[in-house]
Amino acid sequence: MSTLLGAALLAMASMSQIAYLAAHRRRPDPTRAAAPSVRSFRFVYPLVMLALFGTACDLLATGGEVTRTLPMPPAIAALGLAGMALGSALFVWARRSLGLHYSPCFASLRPHEVVRHGAYRWLRHPMYVGNLTAIAGAAVASGSLVLGVAWVLVAVAYWRAARDEDGLLRVVAARVVAGAR
Repeated sequence: MSTLLGAALLAMASMSQIAYLAAHRRRPDPTRAAAPSVRSFRFVYPLVMLALFGTACDLLATGGEVTRTLPMPPAIAALGLAGMALGSALFVWARRSLGLHYSPCFASLRPHEVVRHGAYRWLRHPMYVGNLTAIAGAAVASGSLVLGVAWVLVAVAYWRAARDEDGLLRVVAARVVAGAR
């Protein structure tokens, strides 16, 4: 189980890095300024990546002897793996729904349009929900307190970002309504 979990964590962290690198291949739009909550992600993101990669390496190398702080019965670990898979799938769906509007969390750009299709038809912040679900699943599956702390840090950063984005989207929506008159 440790090898499977370690490989899953490694895949999840790698997927996050690939999404980031793919977004940075595009030239930035000089007309779109950074959102105000970006600073907290610059602090949190490297810590979360370190926690994910570190826990994955520990699971693959030692079976989790270093990072496992809570014993997890196999059924609970399986639920955690399912949470990782569900959260990762939601993240990918939300990323695809955003298309060219996507920007990584610590390079977040001010929104200039409200996305209302795909995952955004059902959830206000599906990418945040997907990441939080995946990290929670990883923490439960591995029994790692390190990943539990990482989840709390990400949750606080996402809460701030969601609050900031909602305020910016209200401005965008008001402009659209004013332009339609």
